[in-house]
Amino acid sequence: MERNRQMEEGSAKEENGLRLKTIAYIHTDFPSKFGIPRQSGLADTRAEIVFEGGYGNQDACKGIEEYSHLWLIWGFTEVMGKSWSPTVRPPRLGGNKRVGVFASRSPFRPNPVGLSCVALERVENRAGRIVLHVRGADLMDGTPIYDIKPYIPYADAHPDALLFDSKTKDVIMMTLMAYNADYFIDWSTGECRFDSEEFKDILNFANRFPEEYDWEKEDVSTPNKIQKGQVLLYEENIYDFNELQMCNEIFQGDASYIGYPTMDGSVGCMLSASQAYAITSKSGHKDGAWEFIEGFLTKEENPDRGFSSIGFPTMKSKLNAMAADAVEVKYYTDENGELYYDENGEPIPMGGGGEISYEDGWSYEYRIPTQEEVDLALSLMEIAKPVSYSQGDEVLNIINEEAAPFYKGQKSVDEVASVIQSRIKIYVGENK
Repeated sequence: MERNRQMEEGSAKEENGLRLKTIAYIHTDFPSKFGIPRQSGLADTRAEIVFEGGYGNQDACKGIEEYSHLWLIWGFTEVMGKSWSPTVRPPRLGGNKRVGVFASRSPFRPNPVGLSCVALERVENRAGRIVLHVRGADLMDGTPIYDIKPYIPYADAHPDALLFDSKTKDVIMMTLMAYNADYFIDWSTGECRFDSEEFKDILNFANRFPEEYDWEKEDVSTPNKIQKGQVLLYEENIYDFNELQMCNEIFQGDASYIGYPTMDGSVGCMLSASQAYAITSKSGHKDGAWEFIEGFLTKEENPDRGFSSIGFPTMKSKLNAMAADAVEVKYYTDENGELYYDENGEPIPMGGGGEISYEDGWSYEYRIPTQEEVDLALSLMEIAKPVSYSQGDEVLNIINEEAAPFYKGQKSVDEVASVIQSRIKIYVGENK
């Protein structure tokens, strides 16, 4: 009764409330709500914002081209006039968990207004009317725009936030070298590029991180830090098809897998094997060696061989079977194979595979992954780069040893880059 009374009072006051004017309409490739990205920036979509009437004159848009991104305040036209509920079931949670409407991005709100951040590509003067060309919009074609504001990094971003949690200088260097070592070393010619500006940039970037990480002092989990805006990025290790859903929970929406930066522009996604096998380039029996490795790997098909249950199988047939099994809904049964039923007479589905929790109270209960999540995991595997870099790599040892004086402020980046170049070039020449 109290809730209904408050809603009625709110409705009564609406007559004296703010009336929004449509200043522009956005034109996108989405004629209906189907296929629209769940939030801005997730897809490389192109769109035009065409101003209405006098709102599109040059004076009103003067200086807007100086900004890289814009905030759009717009209306959910498809749900205007429809009722709202205090709680909703967000798709990112599989529709299995209710949260408050103000803790969601649901369009069914007391005021059906949306907020999106888009990249501004260019400003066009079309017959005296300003048209904004933007990228990354998550709006349906014809959506009304009520206001546009510039995105200002120092005000809208989190300047005090960490890029990663619990990463040290050496760990960041190891990771970046895992993706970029081939760019800096040509083993066929012995040429090295560790005195280049690109490698100096990597040294400067690694220097932003701490020397050591105090695990004993830590009392706030990484998921909590991300949700509080204290940490911006999360390094996800995908061992099974359940992992991606937790990332969506951490970021409170569809996580975007951008990968580490690479010098050749490839996606910085790493494929790490628990066991790796190789055939030397100087082998005189490559066919026989490959036959042995292929025969060894096919033993994965036999579950009694003792292979680790953590991670994905090497065989494509086994991987496809695992993917199909991940989305299959299974039900609890008794010892005779008979289904268990709940109080409504419905079979009781099994969960998605347990729960993860941290000492600070943050937790997540896994559900059965969606087909979309399984497909995303498979697509990440397709683009992942096999790597085998480790702290025992001699090139990495040279880099960490010589970079230490730079990290401590004892030498300049140019000095240490020159020494690293000299030492690694000698090492490569002796071992190529």
